[in-house]
Amino acid sequence: MELRAELPLEGVISFYQSIDRFWQYCNMCRKLEEEGSEDQRVACAIGARECIDNAYAEYLLNIPLIFATVDGIKPMSLSTELDTEELKLHFQRQLDSIDRKDEIWRYLDILNTLRNTCPFNCSFEKVERDVEDLVELADDARRFVETLYVDILVDETKGQLEEMIKNPESFRSLFPLPPKPLKDEYRI
Repeated sequence: MELRAELPLEGVISFYQSIDRFWQYCNMCRKLEEEGSEDQRVACAIGARECIDNAYAEYLLNIPLIFATVDGIKPMSLSTELDTEELKLHFQRQLDSIDRKDEIWRYLDILNTLRNTCPFNCSFEKVERDVEDLVELADDARRFVETLYVDILVDETKGQLEEMIKNPESFRSLFPLPPKPLKDEYRI
């Protein structure tokens, strides 16, 4: 699994954000249908359709990453050296996370059903449980990704700052300090 260094779980983030927005639009659309506000309902339905199309694309592009995050598997750092057993264990966990084709197909079927019924052919009662399962998958991915990024960023920043405190001279070239003022510089 190849990961980009800047934001390795960008596709997973886009997936769960699309599902979150879809769910908001879907709820607004159903509420507006009850109120009889057709123009606003059309706008919500179009927004829901765009979000579910985006979620579909991100799902297909990121199936291994989505299920790895739901299972709590952290991406490997390319700069960290791992022994063979650690690598083997990590790869086995990744394999186990995607070794569930029935579940992967089920979520894809849900996304396709929503793409074919939303907007205007919506019979939400028929797909309500499936939509809730999809939202739950997105929520699980979101919780893990947020925790992962916060923990990793804070830990890495703390480690780097502790190293900077111990040896600030070695980091001078990375963070140029302003020049020290001369004593006589501010005399009139």
